[in-house]
Amino acid sequence: MDNSKVVLKGEDAFSQIITGETKTGLLFKQRYLTNLRFRFMSNGFTTKIVIRLAYVAFLGVAILSSVLGVFIVTIPAFIIAFLLIAFSVLEKKSLRVSDMKGVKQAQRAASYVVTKEGSDAMRNHLVQNPYDHKVALIYARTLSKHDLCDEGKRAYQLAAEGALKDDMQRAVEVFREYLAKYIKPFDHELTFQLSLISEQYGDAHFATQGLESIIQDEDVVTVMLAKSLKESVRLCEKLNFRDIAVMHKEMLEKLGQ
Repeated sequence: MDNSKVVLKGEDAFSQIITGETKTGLLFKQRYLTNLRFRFMSNGFTTKIVIRLAYVAFLGVAILSSVLGVFIVTIPAFIIAFLLIAFSVLEKKSLRVSDMKGVKQAQRAASYVVTKEGSDAMRNHLVQNPYDHKVALIYARTLSKHDLCDEGKRAYQLAAEGALKDDMQRAVEVFREYLAKYIKPFDHELTFQLSLISEQYGDAHFATQGLESIIQDEDVVTVMLAKSLKESVRLCEKLNFRDIAVMHKEMLEKLGQ
């Protein structure tokens, strides 16, 4: 499989990356099953129901324990019930993003909730502006909030590619956020580039994590594997990660490098 970076422009870039029609899109095979927590809380409606049921349950426990005189249970139950209802109120007061005007406001907001209309608006916007990294990042976070999906991965990649054009450090931050959630690398060339940029900004440790995501990817081609191993050896020796450096040197020898 060719792991070379596919350069796309305009509408083709977003539509092909989002739908996974490019060879790059095929790289995104999820290594781990989605966490059950994400599966259970699959949408905003489910979240609200869970919060309300939990509130009723803890309030019931608090009242019952109070009647029975078990005050050691009453106080914690009342506190939890209060926190649940407070969370519900705060969520209702959050900025509701239903159009691009709301998306622009969300870039500066501490808390926001994206509606289906807002999500559709961002997707349509990115068709015309595929490397608007600020919108792409909000879209990626929205898609990945309750579930991990291929479209969320590809939206994160768009955000990183867009940020790379005018703010390399921001691009690394996007990659860091993405990798913590999805584990798998972006397009290998992009991941390699972001890993080395991370080192330039003083985080050699994260650079090794980025390179390791390439090394561990089952779809990596030999040329990219060798490049990643060589850089990993250099960084691991620099960081005094001797065991990893030795292991990666052995892998290079097996590749005839």
